[in-house]
Amino acid sequence: PRLAHCIFAMNADLFRPLWETLGIPFTFTLNPGGGFRLNDPYSDERLRRVFASPMFRRVIVTYQRTRDYIVERFQVPDERIVLIPGTIVMERFLATHARPKRFFPADKDTLDVCFVGIRYSPTGADKGYDRFIAAAAALVERFPHLRLHVIGNFDAGTVDVTALGGRIAFHGRRDQAWMAGFYSGMDAVVSPNVADQLALGAFDGFPVTSCIEAGMCGVVLFATDPMGLNRMIEPERHYVPITEQPAEIAGTLATWLSDPPR
Repeated sequence: PRLAHCIFAMNADLFRPLWETLGIPFTFTLNPGGGFRLNDPYSDERLRRVFASPMFRRVIVTYQRTRDYIVERFQVPDERIVLIPGTIVMERFLATHARPKRFFPADKDTLDVCFVGIRYSPTGADKGYDRFIAAAAALVERFPHLRLHVIGNFDAGTVDVTALGGRIAFHGRRDQAWMAGFYSGMDAVVSPNVADQLALGAFDGFPVTSCIEAGMCGVVLFATDPMGLNRMIEPERHYVPITEQPAEIAGTLATWLSDPPR
């Protein structure tokens, strides 16, 4: 091959010896996650090896924060960095499997709010799953039509959901084709991400990929931006900002649940 490419910092270092042995130039996308952590010795050492490789050509970064970090920490020259905001989303794939959007109360008799993510910690604290459940518990009595949905490796034992009175469904891990159809019946997706939970310097992108896909399928996004990464989408127009506090998340959701057409 004339060029190799991969996504995530640790994958770049994993394949680096192979590319060096075979003499294949490589590029990679430095997304949040995938082992990339700010001011972390292990992450820094692996990235240092990648950037020092004679086969390294360019790196795609998805946030200005990432670009600033690798310039200051590793002195990566500007001509080897390409800033492309966003994430990788299979737009045509989503469009192929999407179904017509269903709205409350015309097309369904429930208000459906979902949480989507992969659990990397006991309570999913990095994704804010525990905060989502706490916020939902403050809403179920006020909104009898409210139903909660969780996608990912979570279950009723991850966090106590007794207060939700059985109005929560756990769908497990699902593929994109299923998700595209599922989103047709969802009104909102909540993403209360919190930085520095898995380790100091660990963070997610904004918005996370699953939420971008949900938004593309017509689901309203309620999200935190703990690292101040957003440079692309407009608050209150493209998404609804929320804080990390469950009571405040519930308060924000309540204003929208009280006005479904909005």
